[in-house]
Amino acid sequence: MLYSFAKSLFKVILVLVGRYRITGQDNLPNDGPVIVVCNHVSYWDPIILGCALDRQVHFMAKAELFSIPIFGSIVKRLGAFPIKRGHSDHKALRMAVRLLQGGKVLGVFPEGTRSKKGSLLPFRTGITMIAYKVGCPVVPVGLINSKRVLLGWWKPVEVKIGKPMGFPQVEKRPSPEELEKWTEQSRQAVALLLGA
Repeated sequence: MLYSFAKSLFKVILVLVGRYRITGQDNLPNDGPVIVVCNHVSYWDPIILGCALDRQVHFMAKAELFSIPIFGSIVKRLGAFPIKRGHSDHKALRMAVRLLQGGKVLGVFPEGTRSKKGSLLPFRTGITMIAYKVGCPVVPVGLINSKRVLLGWWKPVEVKIGKPMGFPQVEKRPSPEELEKWTEQSRQAVALLLGA
């Protein structure tokens, strides 16, 4: 399987070059639907996160990546699917719900883009709505020094996996205020892992 091969290959690179460290691996549920939310500062982030988790992660990735010859098809074969940024992409959201209903792990960078300065940007509420709709936990993850993978001899790459978060189930569709509140809770959980 391509995913297993790629994971094994990059794990060797991360251990040897990045001095890869992982804490909290037991916090990821062994089965059932899970959304993993994580900070995003580097192109290495999906690789680092995928290697850190025992289960396969299906990433929601920007649509532009899938139009790159060869690379786009590889990304797709690794289990990622496109989302069009800048507006509500209902097709991508339906795909995310289907994966979760099938008991999969969904990997998301809810800032919506890479943080150029490294500070944690606001999270978008769409993922929280999906978590509510499916009724699945959200696992926060903090990636540290992911921009410096090739400088691991100086500052090791760290992955800190937090405890699953379950948002309250309300009888009716959550209000925008409730979604904002729950989304901020997941953002604060990531910030805590980063020591921010």
